[in-house]
Amino acid sequence: EYEGCLQLLKTQSSQQLFVPTLYDSSTALAALQWKKEYHDRKLLQDAASSSRTVNSVAVAAKVAWFVTKFCQDSADCRTMASTKEIYDLLIKRCCNYASAASVQWIGNAIGNIVAFNAEGKKLFATPEAGDQLRRIMSFATSDDAVEFLCFGIRGIMTENAAACKIFADTPSFADELAKLRTYVRTPSCKEEYEGCLQLLKPEKSSSP
Repeated sequence: EYEGCLQLLKTQSSQQLFVPTLYDSSTALAALQWKKEYHDRKLLQDAASSSRTVNSVAVAAKVAWFVTKFCQDSADCRTMASTKEIYDLLIKRCCNYASAASVQWIGNAIGNIVAFNAEGKKLFATPEAGDQLRRIMSFATSDDAVEFLCFGIRGIMTENAAACKIFADTPSFADELAKLRTYVRTPSCKEEYEGCLQLLKPEKSSSP
């Protein structure tokens, strides 16, 4: 019982310190370490609270990293993250501070939420999401960035005709996506990139 109490106090202390660290611009992403006790609904809600301000590219990267890790390989966590609060956190706040360092985490976070998750796909199938994702494509200037941004976009559109139409109708979305081909290097990136093209414009997706 005593050891159990100590462990509980340690876990609670770790959780209480973690979210302020996410929003502290002076703490680098590389300094963060994922712990299993971070898979906690209350922690997710705290991280997504509107009282928390994403005010730098460093904070945007760390917050998107957190959502990525939270939802990775967990159907329950993907369901927990399928909320308007998390949508707003990623699309309305993190995207506004996107950078070359954060764009892959934003894409990865969205991709992890929507994987095998119809509610998550519906959540991100909006004109606003389409416009924000189109805008941050300009920051995807590496193979990894393109792969994970496309992972998120492809995930939203997969088995989601409404999202395909919304993104296809988003001004310049297809044009900006086409520009990313320059940075495609690896087979995994090519798969995600061409998967996006196939869903966005199926009749024009074949590679040269």
